Amino acid sequence: MEASDKSVELGRGAEEIAAWLADDLADVDTVKSWLDRFSAIQSKSEQEGYQGTGNAHSLGVNEGLVYLECVYVEEMKVALTVDQMTAVLNNYMAFLKWKIINLDLPPQSFLVEFELEGNAAWKRYSESGGRIGWTKDEMKKITRS
Repeated sequence: MEASDKSVELGRGAEEIAAWLADDLADVDTVKSWLDRFSAIQSKSEQEGYQGTGNAHSLGVNEGLVYLECVYVEEMKVALTVDQMTAVLNNYMAFLKWKIINLDLPPQSFLVEFELEGNAAWKRYSESGGRIGWTKDEMKKITRS
């Protein structure tokens, strides 16, 4: 995959981030919710770990590394820092707001940075102790709440 202007070749990591934004973060309020969640993780007021699965994507955070994967396409995996994810979400929120404000002028694209993609992303995340999905004990707690 390559950028629309043919200047950069894109791997599946950028594609996964774009797919997650399009599939699971449809509005500004959802983006704000994720920004709040990552802010809480950075300030240690919310725990790292499995953060959930949306329409087609699962997300976890471990040791400051955000892991995002598509549940339907094996190759679509990406790992980025919490700061990189925060930048993506802030840029995406500006993109969404621009679209709402002025339909005659197209919003600007934005740079997406990440650390690893594909199996290398999963390997780093899982080797650091990260996982996707809840344990049986976590499921019991969730269903009792």
